[in-house]
Amino acid sequence: MTKYIDVNVLNRYLRDAIDRYCGYTDDYRKGIKRGIEMTEDCVRRMPAADVEPVRHGKLTDLTFGEMYNDPAVYGKCNICGAWNAEKAAHYCRNCGAKLDGGSE
Repeated sequence: MTKYIDVNVLNRYLRDAIDRYCGYTDDYRKGIKRGIEMTEDCVRRMPAADVEPVRHGKLTDLTFGEMYNDPAVYGKCNICGAWNAEKAAHYCRNCGAKLDGGSE
C-alpha cells in the first residue's frame, strides 16, 4: 500500500536533524548538513499527490430491499446517508468512506 507523508512534518524533522547533528563545524558534520539540505530540496521539487484522508464509516438503519424489489439488505452510510447494498458495500458509493464499522 502506498504511504503518503506530510511534507511540512518531514521538513520540520529534517530541520531538527540539522540542529541536533550539525551544530559543529567539522567537515563530517558539514557533509551531513549538505545531505539533509539536498534531501529538503528534492522533497520541495516533488509533485504533490492528490490524496484525501480515509474516512471510516458503517451501515446503519439496515432494511430489506423491498423498496428496490430485491432480496438484498441495504443500509445507510453513517457519514453521508446514502443507501448501499450490505454485501457489496466495502466503500460507500456516494462519499467513498470505507465501511469497516469504524467511526470517522
